[in-house]
Amino acid sequence: MRRVLIAAVLLGGCTIIGPDYEEPSTEGYTDGAFLESEGYASEAPLSDWWTAFDDESLDAFVALAIAQNNELGAALANVNAARAQVGLRRLDRLPFDTITSVYNVQRQSATTLAAGFGDEGGFDIGDELLPTIDIFSISAAASWEVDLWGRITRGINVAEARFGEAQAQLADLQTIVIAETVDAYIGLRGTQEQLDVARENARNQRETVKLVTARRDAGRGTDLDVERAQSQLAVTLAAIPPLEAAVAQERYRLGVLVGETPARIAAMTQENRPLPSIERALPVGDMSALLERRPDIRAAERSLAAATEEIGLQMTSAFPRVQLLGGIGVQSVEFENTFTEQAINFSYGPSITWSLTDLLRFRQTVRAASARAEGAFDTYEQTILSALAETETALASQRAAQRQLVALAEAERASTAAARLARLRFENGASDFLAVLDAERRQLEAATDLAAARIGTARAQITVFRTLRAGPGLMVAEAQPERERPR
Repeated sequence: MRRVLIAAVLLGGCTIIGPDYEEPSTEGYTDGAFLESEGYASEAPLSDWWTAFDDESLDAFVALAIAQNNELGAALANVNAARAQVGLRRLDRLPFDTITSVYNVQRQSATTLAAGFGDEGGFDIGDELLPTIDIFSISAAASWEVDLWGRITRGINVAEARFGEAQAQLADLQTIVIAETVDAYIGLRGTQEQLDVARENARNQRETVKLVTARRDAGRGTDLDVERAQSQLAVTLAAIPPLEAAVAQERYRLGVLVGETPARIAAMTQENRPLPSIERALPVGDMSALLERRPDIRAAERSLAAATEEIGLQMTSAFPRVQLLGGIGVQSVEFENTFTEQAINFSYGPSITWSLTDLLRFRQTVRAASARAEGAFDTYEQTILSALAETETALASQRAAQRQLVALAEAERASTAAARLARLRFENGASDFLAVLDAERRQLEAATDLAAARIGTARAQITVFRTLRAGPGLMVAEAQPERERPR
């Protein structure tokens, strides 16, 4: 036993084979403020940015999405599985043990025993020479792998990196689900507003049809005016069914995101509410904070860490595995003697396992692991570049959407005034009905464009926050376990 303990101490100075991972720096990718930061505040983005829309119903749907979204539930399950895997790999440092208890009743075969004496002697084996024997046995055995080359350490590092990757993926998905929920809500309210605009225009045009019909019947108008008015009304009415379908589409999309059935989400969104918007300058922070904040970059970095540790893990396959083995037990043919000193048996000693065929595979497995690590680094770098590019694009697009919204608001105001003046001139006989139709058509187009621009601007604001990955800490881990799931 003393020799085994000395061997264990000497083997304690283990060498970890393979490259050690170092997190890459992001300094070379950043240069202070965003290029498209004009018109934005330099403060850090709001963590609960959706509350800036000042809509209590929207806030409730976001909370519901965090608590009930099924994609978040699946991602949370992946995190829990990865956490359990870390625990399993850490347990590899402990010995593997087995405890065995056996009770056997044995009797030697008379034929086999007689053959041992030979037939010539005429030796007769009677039943009295073949007793039944009761054997009692209890034993315990253990084996402990000496982490001589770092195989266990590398396995733990890989599992921890994968766990970190799963956590980052969950955090990234949470920010995306929140943004998608807000986008679906904005789409619903915006489409409802477009539908209201179309219906209001249809009501106004019906009044116009009644007016020109009355003037024709009074001999002050023509059939041409009536047909033109009815044609314009028909065009407006034709735009209503697609908008009704779009409202349903956005409603059911919202239902999927918050984990509700079509019937329940229809009841929850039955009441129309105005389209919310953010009127103040959006805080965006800077590039360095963006790269530190985005969970998708963190996930790519953790994937790179796991791939790098995997190289060392594969390299350990070329070296022998050293284990310390030991066992102790008792065995007796009589139960009362089972736990006596004479019944004790034991064994101990080292074990070395080495596969020559693994040496043949070693070169290719390490090459494959190295290639995966190179690919993981390329993915990491691509994730950073994509994050910067999509953020700059979102900032530029949102600023352009704001300018367009201002111009379209002025166009809608002017076209409304022009339509009112054209109707007055027509009623007073100062112009023909064609001027009224043209003015009302332009008013309809301006109102429709303004409603679409209001939706587009709100969605551009959402895209900014989505690319910034602004959001709270990981909330889903606290909300989702409270759900009652079918079993």
